[in-house]
Amino acid sequence: MTDFDEPQGAVAPLIDVCFLLLIFFVVTTTIQKREMDLTMRVPGPPDGIEFQPPLPVLVEVRNDGMVALNPGVGETLVSMDPNDQELPVLVDHLEAMQAVQGEREIGVQLQVHEESTQQRVVDVLNCFAAVGVTTVGLVDAED
Repeated sequence: MTDFDEPQGAVAPLIDVCFLLLIFFVVTTTIQKREMDLTMRVPGPPDGIEFQPPLPVLVEVRNDGMVALNPGVGETLVSMDPNDQELPVLVDHLEAMQAVQGEREIGVQLQVHEESTQQRVVDVLNCFAAVGVTTVGLVDAED
């Protein structure tokens, strides 16, 4: 029986290849400006005017198609008819809130329950667009 020698590998060429690859990638990589290096200017309140955050308005679309404004103890049922697409009560409330806020945009949050239809959510978003609301926050519904 012949004894075979265990194969031996040289580690030095492997290290050389790794260093060459590392140098290649370092040289060919373009260094881009990182997001954290970008300057960001947050506007503050105008001089001499006290800052007041926008009043939050929470609109809830329920499973049965009802739409409520500021749900909870002082809630207002905007629509009990799931087929009413215009939602004039919601539009009136949002216009009144905008009149109170003046030039500043109102903070609108939309809470949609799990079984709500997409059409009902689109109806509410159309009301927001009709009043001129451009920013809507989505809130997780607690069923």
